[in-house]
Amino acid sequence: MSSKGSTGEFRRILISVALGAVVIALAVVVALALAARKKPPVQAETTERALRVEVVTVRHTDVPVSITGYGEARARDEITLSSEVSGRVTTVHPRLEVGEIIPAGEPLFTIDSRDYEARVLEAQANVDQWQAAIRRLQKQYETDKERLATYASTRDLAKRDYERALRLFKEENIESETAVGQREAQYNTAQDAFNQFQQTIDLYPIRIEEAKSSLVAAEATLERASADLERTKVTVSFDARVKSVDVETNEWVSPGSPVLTLADDSVLEIAVPLNSIDVGNWMRFEDKGSLGDRAWFRKVENVPVEVAWSEALSANVWRGTLDRVARYDEETRTVTVVVRVPGIEAQQPRIGSLPLVEGMFCRVKIPGKTANAVAQVPA
Repeated sequence: MSSKGSTGEFRRILISVALGAVVIALAVVVALALAARKKPPVQAETTERALRVEVVTVRHTDVPVSITGYGEARARDEITLSSEVSGRVTTVHPRLEVGEIIPAGEPLFTIDSRDYEARVLEAQANVDQWQAAIRRLQKQYETDKERLATYASTRDLAKRDYERALRLFKEENIESETAVGQREAQYNTAQDAFNQFQQTIDLYPIRIEEAKSSLVAAEATLERASADLERTKVTVSFDARVKSVDVETNEWVSPGSPVLTLADDSVLEIAVPLNSIDVGNWMRFEDKGSLGDRAWFRKVENVPVEVAWSEALSANVWRGTLDRVARYDEETRTVTVVVRVPGIEAQQPRIGSLPLVEGMFCRVKIPGKTANAVAQVPA
C-alpha cells in the first residue's frame, strides 16, 4: 500500500514540471514572435553645418600696459588738536560741527585770556625795567670814565707836590720832614682814591653784561607769556574739514587733551597695493642713478593715472598722479604705491558729477611700460 502511494506522488511532480516547461516554452515563442514583428526606428540623417568665421591677419605691435589696483581715498594731512594752555573755553566757532569746513585763520575756539594778558603785562614791565637799568649803567659808565680823569689829575698833582717837597728836603733842606710826610700822605690818599674808582670803572662792563643777561631772561619770559596769550585763540593755517569735536563753551581744557580732529582736503592720497611682479615688470621708474646709495625703490615716474569710484566705475572718474612707493609688505608680497589727487581735480571729475572725497574706495589704473611685439587677436 505504501509502494503505490509513493508512485502516485512521483507522477504528480512530473506532471507539474512538464506543465511549467510547456508554459515557459510558449512564453519564449510568443516573445520571439513579437520581437520579430517590431520595426526598427527611423534613423535621422546628420549633416554638418558650416560655421561663419572671420579671418584676420595677426600683426605684432607695441601695446602700452596698465597696472590696476584698488585703494581708499584719504586726506593727505590730518591733525588732532589739543589745547596748549589750560583754561575755560569762552567761545566756540558757530560752524564747529563734523563735516563743516572752517576757513583758515578763523578761531576754532578761544580760552579765557585774562590771566595770560596779565602775565604779558608783568613780563613787559620786567623787560622795560632791565632795559632802563642797562641804559643807566651805560650812562654812569661814561660819566665815571670822565671823573676818573679828575682822580688821575689829582693823584698826579699830589705826586708832584710830594716829589718837590722830598727834593727840597734832601737837596736844599728847605722843607721839613713833617711837610714831606704830609705831602706823601696826600699823594697816597689820591692814589688810593684813583685805584678804588678805577676798580669801580672796571666793574661796569661786568655789571652791564649781567644786566643784559637778565634782560634776555626777561625777554624770554615775555615771549613765552605772549605765546601763551596767542594760544588762547586756537586756529589753523588751512581750510579745515572737521572730523571730530570734543569741546564746548564753558568747558575746562588742559594741555595735551585732544579736542578736535581736522583734515586738509586740498590734497587726497590713495594707497594702492600692487602685485610685486607686476610692479617689477611694468612700473615706470626713473633712472638707476636717481636713488644714490639708498636701499629703496627708485623714484617712480609721476605719470597721470585714472581714478574711478568702485561703486560706479564708468560713471565717476578723476585724474590723479602717481607720487611714490610707500612700502613693501613682506607677507602679501605687494608693493604699495601712493596716488595723489589735488583738491581741484577731485572737485572736477573727468566723468560724472560727484567729487572724490575721503573714504571712497577706488580703482586706479596706472600706465606702465610698453609691451613690445605683441600679437593682438580679437577677444
